[in-house]
Amino acid sequence: MTATLPAGLSEAEQTAYREGLDLYVVQFQDRAVERFTAGYQQAIQLQVYDQNTVKIREALGRLASDKFPPDREARGKARVADKPIGVDLVTEVAR
Repeated sequence: MTATLPAGLSEAEQTAYREGLDLYVVQFQDRAVERFTAGYQQAIQLQVYDQNTVKIREALGRLASDKFPPDREARGKARVADKPIGVDLVTEVAR
């Protein structure tokens, strides 16, 4: 990822700026993974399998692929706490 650097910075200041920005991004991403994981676990616990659960799972596949392998890589492998076989996704609530 590239970010526009403020004008007038020396080489050392540019490096420090980039490192600080990278640290901020990594911390932000770690918090996102924690919150997505908590939401996903809650959805699985409540057995809510809708398009939002799918989106959370896809986001976890992008952000934490070591813990949540993306669907295209996990085909054919058993995954714990994923959507049970044969359950249709809920697309709307009948009221």
